[in-house]
Amino acid sequence: MRVIAAQDAERLARNIVIPPRPALLDQLQQLIHQADPDPAQIAVVVGQDLSLTAAVIKVANSPLYGLEQKVATAPQAIQLLGQQNVLQILSGLMLRAAIGQATQPAQAARLEQFWHDSTQVAMISAMISKSLSGLSAEECYSFGLFRDCGIPVMMLRFADYLKTLALAEAARCEQFPLIENQFHDCDHVRIGYMVARAWLLPEELAQAILHHHEDPTLFQQTDASLSRVVTLVAVARLADHVQHTLQHAIQDSQWQKEDGAALLSWLGLTPTDYEDLRDAIHQRFHQH
Repeated sequence: MRVIAAQDAERLARNIVIPPRPALLDQLQQLIHQADPDPAQIAVVVGQDLSLTAAVIKVANSPLYGLEQKVATAPQAIQLLGQQNVLQILSGLMLRAAIGQATQPAQAARLEQFWHDSTQVAMISAMISKSLSGLSAEECYSFGLFRDCGIPVMMLRFADYLKTLALAEAARCEQFPLIENQFHDCDHVRIGYMVARAWLLPEELAQAILHHHEDPTLFQQTDASLSRVVTLVAVARLADHVQHTLQHAIQDSQWQKEDGAALLSWLGLTPTDYEDLRDAIHQRFHQH
């Protein structure tokens, strides 16, 4: 397992404010982890925040679940989603609130796009997981939400980060954190790892955040202890690509010849499997 050196963590902590884990999340976790959790009590806690209530209902009515009849209340949504799912979903929503809002219009627009994309990638990751074995939809959804959480932290910390972000997004995946370090002496990978630890996420999710910008040789490694970590990364990268096909109607052929080949091989998917999965996800989103 990879770790951040103590001196690096200390330096990052001096320069970057890691959003604290909310008390409301602790309260929910205690309720859900009781021997016999009471859904009514969970609904009462969620109902303390109207924005969280609305968000849980919105997720329940999203393409991820493909409901014919929409839910209208928090108790209905909690019943549908399951208590552990609710905890994962609310963790992501509370993270957004804890990180805060941008004051500059350009930052605010980019931040809003970031949260939209992260939520969509999380949903697609959960959909993909249902075609695989070994990972739950909850794990994949949570990783999709938290994977890049260091980006909004850096966006609000550095006034010129949007320029860095544009350069990094135009580069290859493995170059992204290198470009961030070149301009800001830190990167969203290590910041995201520290957020994951502070928010008490499972260690595998924290490790996946640390590994998610490695080059495609990651999908050829043979270390059994990293197998689930690499699969989390692979599912989210596949979700990224499917999301791009949703938004931009891009062609898959070049992607499958390059990065996609190693990724699909790791997941045990053939190109035909991938195309069927992609088309099914497209259909779910277009129905909503």
